[in-house]
Amino acid sequence: MLKNKRKKKDGFVVVASGEGIVREFYALGADAVVEGGQSMNPSAQDFIAAFDKTNARRIFVFPNNSNVILTAKQAADLYNESEIVVIESKWANVMPRCRLCKLRAIARA
Repeated sequence: MLKNKRKKKDGFVVVASGEGIVREFYALGADAVVEGGQSMNPSAQDFIAAFDKTNARRIFVFPNNSNVILTAKQAADLYNESEIVVIESKWANVMPRCRLCKLRAIARA
């Protein structure tokens, strides 16, 4: 955890695989990308490390795969440094670009 760094209001963690899609999510404003997806399930510890990196009071998590949602929720239950909101997204490659941008706009309001 970045103990000396002030937490921002909201952050975004996304699960994705593949250099191009990872780069795209960072371009859309993701604070951390957890490597994973179909048959590449990240661990709860992978999520917790991403939450620490994000360093926000509230963190929205996009698992982007039905196999990963449960692990994201488990990590959220284990993490008590921030409010974690797991958005039950299932497909990174068809997730509308505006969803992440819209959530960022809502979070700023």
